This record gives sequence, C-alpha cells and structure tokens, in this order.
Amino acid sequence: MPFMQLLSIIPDWYCFKLREKLTRDAMKELTVKRPLDCTRGQFFLHAEVFAGLVSLNYINKTAAVKTVRTLLAKQEGQNKCAAVTMLGKTVELCYKQLMEDPNDPELYALRQDLLALEDVFSYDVDYIFDCMNWPPRPQQIDASYNALHLDTAPIQEPPA
Repeated sequence: MPFMQLLSIIPDWYCFKLREKLTRDAMKELTVKRPLDCTRGQFFLHAEVFAGLVSLNYINKTAAVKTVRTLLAKQEGQNKCAAVTMLGKTVELCYKQLMEDPNDPELYALRQDLLALEDVFSYDVDYIFDCMNWPPRPQQIDASYNALHLDTAPIQEPPA
C-alpha cells in the first residue's frame, strides 16, 4: 500500500488526523453486520487499510489481534467474514510484526478461534495458517461438499 507510506512524511498533526480518520472509517465499514458468505468486495479495501495501519505501527499488533478476535466472537457471526478478511490482509502485510513473539497468548487464542470457524472459511484459514507458518489444521471432511464435486464430470472437449 504505497499511499500509506505518505503518512510517514506528512507533519505529525496531519498524520494523526488522517490516521484517526482512516482507522475510524475502516472500522465503521468492517463492523457492518453481514452474512457469512457475503461479497468481500464491499470491504476488501477497508481490510487492506487496516492491515496497512498495522504494518506502519499505527495500530498496535496486539490491538489488531484483539480486534479480529472480538469480531470473530460477535453473535450470529455477523462480522466473521470481515474479521477473516482483515486477518488475511494483516498476516500478508505484517507477518514479521505478528511473529515477533510467537508464544504470545493472543496468537494462540487467535489460532484456536480460527480452528473453530465454519467450513465456509476453510480456504482463508488454510491461507492464514500457511502464512503464519503454523502447523496445518486438522482437515474436517464435509461429505456433502466432497460428493458434490466428485460427481461432476470433467470437460471432454478442448476450448475453441
């Protein structure tokens, strides 16, 4: 996020105001109640801004993890999709910061939270685990999902 680097060269007062506004606007969009399988395009850039602010140490890494955990724990999963997307972007941009203390109890708790997520987030969880160099999660086999995909015949004709 190259434009986020501009924050480091503008005067402190403006930087503080801009950081405050970016954080507030991002969190406002990321805390909107949505279904688990919502379209992520609605808030993807906000998740990236959040991760950018963490990467620049404008949002403390522990606060970022606690924020994600709080959103994951919301009733009826209304913020889970945004939380998982935020975490994916944060892990992508801030891996070294997050792993400064690999024994951090917040990271352990976050890992446990991710293990408990619904199957709709399997791809995301696998991606996050891979980025964090965590051992792969135990695979939960959903027979209906596998059966659906096994019954699909391969394409026989080459593309035109």
